[in-house]
Amino acid sequence: MALAMLRRQRQRGADFTMKEVMDAVHAAFLASKGCDPYDGGPLDASLLVGSEPCLPSGRRHDDERLRRQPALVIAGDPLACFYDVVSRQTAQAKGELAADDYIAHCRAVTAKAAGGQA
Repeated sequence: MALAMLRRQRQRGADFTMKEVMDAVHAAFLASKGCDPYDGGPLDASLLVGSEPCLPSGRRHDDERLRRQPALVIAGDPLACFYDVVSRQTAQAKGELAADDYIAHCRAVTAKAAGGQA
């Protein structure tokens, strides 16, 4: 996954090494503690076991059962070497979810930000 992220960011003009990306991906996994940092919901690591050799970027329409699958996304500046591990649902929230699903996701994010449970 680090190689895919590095290629994507180099196409956008970033300039860092594979080691830097691997370290940043590792740090993102450690920081996640198994939860989506936006909606507070648990990530389902069991969904990583399968035919897909790396984390999804959340760019495809997927089966509902995959919503809690961990996904790697660039955190903030696309030219920086910082990542978040989020649910596939969060990764897809930028315009790829149906309106009802997006509203439900926004409510979960708001509840987490307010200190409530998702």
